[in-house]
Amino acid sequence: MNSPTFAINTPIAWLNGEYLLESAAALPVTDLGVVGGLAVSEMSRTFTGQIFRLTDHLERLRQSLKFVEIALPFSESQICEICTRVVTHNFKVFNTPEVIDSKKIPQELGVVIFVTAGPNPTYTGQEYARQHGPSVGIHTFCLRRQAYQVMYRDGVSLVCPPVQALPAEIVPRTIKSRSRMHWRMGELAARRIDPNALSILADDDGSLTETAAGNLVVIQNNCAISPPEGQALEGISLKATLEFCERHGLTVERRKIWPQDLKTAQEAWLTSTPFGMVPIVRFDGQIIGSGQKGPWYQKILGEWSQATGCDLAQWLGRELTSSSAS
Repeated sequence: MNSPTFAINTPIAWLNGEYLLESAAALPVTDLGVVGGLAVSEMSRTFTGQIFRLTDHLERLRQSLKFVEIALPFSESQICEICTRVVTHNFKVFNTPEVIDSKKIPQELGVVIFVTAGPNPTYTGQEYARQHGPSVGIHTFCLRRQAYQVMYRDGVSLVCPPVQALPAEIVPRTIKSRSRMHWRMGELAARRIDPNALSILADDDGSLTETAAGNLVVIQNNCAISPPEGQALEGISLKATLEFCERHGLTVERRKIWPQDLKTAQEAWLTSTPFGMVPIVRFDGQIIGSGQKGPWYQKILGEWSQATGCDLAQWLGRELTSSSAS
């Protein structure tokens, strides 16, 4: 794998063994990731330029690839090294001394790893597809801090639309798949109910699973509750949040969460890689708790800041004027 020198003002990516300009990173239209959505991925992020829990993300990627029987042609140590090189370069691109001095808060990056099933043999022939193997790419993007500031300031609203979660018997929820069609249908249905709400999908028994971008945590009677393993994607940010909860003396319980559990919760949170955790203040039109950030949320957010070396409240928007969601 080559590691050429690029201009400091130009972001780079890595694709199938080569470092290249981000603008030049592209898959052919014959790739199964494009043709059929046959791809798995992972997304980590930086805190002050350092990738957060990359090892955990690589382990989840390994499990996804094992299930879909795609062999990663690079070792995890190689992928880790590539991620570090791409992030080190791109963090400098978006954080020159002048920019840092004026903004004071660094521009953090999302870090994406994807693996597709490679060329479609129907288009390219079996031999070419076999010789090419899977497509593997690594790239970054700038996290949209302003959007997360609004979520932190006002909290998020959820609705449970009449679109059920994709059955785990079809696609296990332990896989982070690139296919988002069922989430698209869920979001469209949610907008018809509340244009400002995110969708959280339910299983056929009515228990809540997850949103398109995050895991659910409900706080009730000094207990942090999240759906059981296998009912939702095991988020790396969820794992960190539940660890922080235990550190603060909260009991952690993995069990099914019913709509009534969420409606009567003292607090509820959404955990996700881009923003860590934000409060849920409304569900199906009903205010949760006080309708604002709760005391447990503030404590656990402090744990996030300590673990990442980044004042997450400031990054999410402590300087914004708080407002009630009621």
